[in-house]
Amino acid sequence: MTWNDITANWGLWSGRMKARFPHLDDSTVEIGKHDRARFEAHLAKLHNLSVNEAREEIDDLLYIETLNREISDPGI
Repeated sequence: MTWNDITANWGLWSGRMKARFPHLDDSTVEIGKHDRARFEAHLAKLHNLSVNEAREEIDDLLYIETLNREISDPGI
């Protein structure tokens, strides 16, 4: 799963982002739809993370969702 997969279905993923990162709200989550780097910086600031930590958190989310997708549909 990639960031493009997330932005292609932003309505679904914005809710999951808010669930994983509780300090996000609708206006801040919208940043990610257009600019991942800016979203990472904003996420870092809101959650007291470094930008690298925020990037790793997003990469972890992508990895977990990739595994979930593979388990749900092994034919992918």
